[in-house]
Amino acid sequence: MNKASDSSSLIGPLIGPLSWVKGEIDLALKQAGEGLTEYARGAAGTALQKSRDNLHQAHGALTIVGLEGVTEFSLAIEDLLAALAEGRTPDVPTAIAAAEKGLATLHTYLDGLMAGEAHQALRLYPVYRELAQARGLPPPAPCELFFPDLTQRPPRREQEPPLLTGAALQARLRAARLGFDRGLVKWLKGDAKGISEMKASLNMVELTRTTPASRACWWAALGVLDALGADGLADADAVRRFLLRLAAQIKRLSEAVDSRQFQAPDELLREALYLAATATQGHAALAVVRAAYRLDDLLPAHVDTDTTEPADARSEQLRASIAAAKAEWKRLTDGAIAALPPFHLHVTELATAAADMPPAYVELTTAIREQADLLRRDPALHNDMLALEIATALLLAETALDDLPALDAQFAGQTTLMTERLH
Repeated sequence: MNKASDSSSLIGPLIGPLSWVKGEIDLALKQAGEGLTEYARGAAGTALQKSRDNLHQAHGALTIVGLEGVTEFSLAIEDLLAALAEGRTPDVPTAIAAAEKGLATLHTYLDGLMAGEAHQALRLYPVYRELAQARGLPPPAPCELFFPDLTQRPPRREQEPPLLTGAALQARLRAARLGFDRGLVKWLKGDAKGISEMKASLNMVELTRTTPASRACWWAALGVLDALGADGLADADAVRRFLLRLAAQIKRLSEAVDSRQFQAPDELLREALYLAATATQGHAALAVVRAAYRLDDLLPAHVDTDTTEPADARSEQLRASIAAAKAEWKRLTDGAIAALPPFHLHVTELATAAADMPPAYVELTTAIREQADLLRRDPALHNDMLALEIATALLLAETALDDLPALDAQFAGQTTLMTERLH
């Protein structure tokens, strides 16, 4: 089957249901746009509320049709109109312009589907990003508009592994979790050897899954690691976020009361498939994942999916890492040794995200990470004095984010003193 016929399979099932409600959607979008125009002109009364009501009607019709990705887009417009009504947008004219553009883009996209264009919701991403930013939010991940057919399944194994149950299964999963965390930390610190360790551990997890549905997410993630090992994933931030979420799911699996019934969330599978679809290099594992889920048919050409965050969004990312590290450090100080691996992950993530920050900030976060490295190798190094110093260092890193662009010699001096105490 050639690509043209493949793409047509993404159109056919949609045309009938969409055609039944297309007139209703067009009218609702037209009236939503008129209400928004009245509001922009300063009309008093209920113009904005009428716009919201009509858009909600259109969104409901799209939900019935089942246009995944398009419904996320229409909901993003609704959210922006709600933010306008509640005074939660940083700049009202910008928000109005983004909402108007969203309505026009949605109408054009639906017209294209009726004319025979493939349903590739990623084509909506540039405007979807504008809708979020008009609300003062960081750029959303492109995979939020990526909806492959999750009913597809991995191919059957040539030979099934021995079935593990009970204590043997739990021991295997705990070993896989520790190995994955160790490999992830190595990769976050720039050691490519961590990729093979993560891959080996993830393969251990996948082999414990006994049904195609339970295998799918872990199997797809192996394709992502295949691409990562081949330098085929350009967006390092997206990969880092995915691997941290994957590590969290492996942790949940290893701690589940009945790990045989554990099912990874669909959102994680979609994220894995998006990374596999956009990979530029890879080997057999990646190729099989792309073929099994027909990922090439879902990618439009030349769509800007840049998710570079502004400086304030970067600060929020650093704050989140610090908050998570502080919580785990408190648990560790209170005697929960299990808090050490997640603490190590969070401070490693912090140091990695801060790599392009002012030099003094890099020095501080690196010093915290080095202490975490030492503790991972020898937890007995933890004592009351270190507990206080790490807590102080995290507080200093958090406070500095209030005025990051203007950090001065005083902060550099505080950092030098802090790192000397840690060392």
